[in-house]
Amino acid sequence: MQIDAEDIIFIEEEPLTTQARTDSNQDEKLGGIRITSPNPQGNTEESTLGFGVIDTTGKYGFVMSGHPVKGVGTWVSQGGGVGQVTTDRLTNRKSDAAYVRTSSGKIVSGTIYGGYRINAHYGWANMPVGAEIMQHGISTNVTTGTITSRQKEVYFSSNYKYNSGGMTMLIEATYKSASGDSGGPVTGKINSSGYVQLLGIHVGAKGSRAYYSPVDIILTELNLSRPLYSKDGNVKN
Repeated sequence: MQIDAEDIIFIEEEPLTTQARTDSNQDEKLGGIRITSPNPQGNTEESTLGFGVIDTTGKYGFVMSGHPVKGVGTWVSQGGGVGQVTTDRLTNRKSDAAYVRTSSGKIVSGTIYGGYRINAHYGWANMPVGAEIMQHGISTNVTTGTITSRQKEVYFSSNYKYNSGGMTMLIEATYKSASGDSGGPVTGKINSSGYVQLLGIHVGAKGSRAYYSPVDIILTELNLSRPLYSKDGNVKN
């Protein structure tokens, strides 16, 4: 059958747009996007959201870097307030991380900006030296590297929030990072099924080496049940 030009109706639609990693008011609070919070010095600091979680009471929220927030009760923003820091022990820490329980109606998910889907998490003992990994941050986007050492104790500075200036149980790696990437999720490379495995969150860097806190240490210290996976879909309190 012939179709004549006059039989074709064109429907004008709005162009398809996507939100940038650093946009405010993301529809989903997912790993790898920009968040802001008052830091221990009282200044507003930007960092990267780590990953969605479910806590041991069945509530949802996310993990972020601990050093950009004052402590428990601090409001964290993503355009507007999205939740308060619920757990952030200040002494004898082995992970630079804080748990934010999201406010009612705020959506969190088990994905990372850019379409990376999480289907598992691996602790530090499961990741050998030489393993290839990725870091997802607001400043450097996605960077890759390899693990060079495990169970590292690193001194950052006298102004660092925890343990008189340093952190223990860190994983050392070669991926690139910059200011603002703190808290960014660290994952394995995309597997044959199209998923990534969550390994932890970025802490900081010294010289040519970057450091992340392992996910298993984070879950234990913050009394969390598990990370959210992509199969969990979008969830909210």
